[in-house]
Amino acid sequence: MGRFSIHHQPLLLAWFKDMMINVINI
Repeated sequence: MGRFSIHHQPLLLAWFKDMMINVINI
């Protein structure tokens, strides 16, 4: 599971960045 999380970490960071942008726009 840890390996899976590490492998998909960049995708999670991209999603988090999109969420931050949405919060800033609001």
